[in-house]
Amino acid sequence: MVMNLFKIAALTAISLFLSVSCVKEEGSNNPGNNTGNNTETDSGTTPGTDPGTNPVAEFKLSKHGADTPILKNDIVDMLWYEFDIKWAFYIDIESSIEWEIVNLPEWLKSEVKNVSKNQYEVDLVADLAKLPVEGNKTTVSFKKKENDETVFSFELRLPSSEGIVNPIYFRKSIDFSENGLLTSPTEDSDRIYSGTVVSVEGTELYAVAKSGNTMVVVADQEGTIEGWCHITVQEPWKAGGDKIQSIKYGFSVDANTDDTRAVSIVAVPKSLRSDSFNPTSDLFTSDKSALRSDLTVVSTITQQGKPFSDITVSGCEFRPIETEGGAYKEGEVYQYLRADIMDGRPVYVLNFTGNDGSLTARYNGGNVFAGYQDLEGNTLYSTEVFAPMTRPDANNKALFRLSSLPERIGSGPQRFLLSLWGDDYKTAERPRAFIYVVYNAGN
Repeated sequence: MVMNLFKIAALTAISLFLSVSCVKEEGSNNPGNNTGNNTETDSGTTPGTDPGTNPVAEFKLSKHGADTPILKNDIVDMLWYEFDIKWAFYIDIESSIEWEIVNLPEWLKSEVKNVSKNQYEVDLVADLAKLPVEGNKTTVSFKKKENDETVFSFELRLPSSEGIVNPIYFRKSIDFSENGLLTSPTEDSDRIYSGTVVSVEGTELYAVAKSGNTMVVVADQEGTIEGWCHITVQEPWKAGGDKIQSIKYGFSVDANTDDTRAVSIVAVPKSLRSDSFNPTSDLFTSDKSALRSDLTVVSTITQQGKPFSDITVSGCEFRPIETEGGAYKEGEVYQYLRADIMDGRPVYVLNFTGNDGSLTARYNGGNVFAGYQDLEGNTLYSTEVFAPMTRPDANNKALFRLSSLPERIGSGPQRFLLSLWGDDYKTAERPRAFIYVVYNAGN
């Protein structure tokens, strides 16, 4: 009797142990909430508990590169790939049966690649010519080829494209010189920067700047607002083309006779413009102190101002070099300044007429980095000709001072070229300004 009771107790313990083990094993195969797979599940079911949502043993589908499978009836969003300019969703399939995708809408394309035995990659890509701009959704179904039985399906959502603003390969900062030339010219032009913005039809560009404490509109792409920055449409929207297109714009500036200035280029999709939209007020916060946070800044355009201000001279003359027919003409300077070097860069004349001439000015290009050359192109040290320039300090970094040292120059007229670079001297392609130095010893 005691022995029988012992056997019954032992069997009960073993049964209980096996029951707990089975529960743990089932739980370890539960994919849970698919964290990181950009999926949603039916709110009426608990993932992993309903046989209708579990992965099919003979057909496993997952987001490309992810280990966790997508479950039946999951909801997934297509992703916008800005450099490929497309909506897409990429999936991996492991299947021991022959299958096919059926009944896709006209705006959705599929491409299947057999990677290896039982391994497939499927690209689901929205057709830019047919996709609904406002977004849509569809059920993606997979059927067995042998009997048309649906083996798996999930819901795929196409988000709205109305807010897409994609300035692909666009310079985040566009810099122009005082005379309206690009600091870093493009292959197409040295006066106009061309950039494309990918969007749906109706996106408009505006150049905005701060005037005091108030934001103002400097220009729009239609040229209806007068300002120093200009936006032109070089390749417009193509009617009847894709629902998302690349529009090419050109950006240029007028000559600047004042201080350095800057504007932000803002792209405003049609979805953010009401019927009564007014850019002079609706681009900014209610007090016009800042740009609206939901707008996209495509780029910032900066134009350098006049290189020198607060100029004082003693025993010398400092003035812009005169131009004639678009070319600089002043003694021998034109023989040295080839057109590809000087075009658009301001050139000044510093004419010393006495033994103790000096120039002091504020250079509006940040720190001053200067290079001396004679007109044969030989590099000279500053101390060979002039007293060392005042070294800028933290509080006065743009101070520029130059004094003549007759004992180091000798007698007779001497001519030198001084090239001036700002803080970007290590990366800039050309100097920001030139000074043509002429020295005539006093009698």
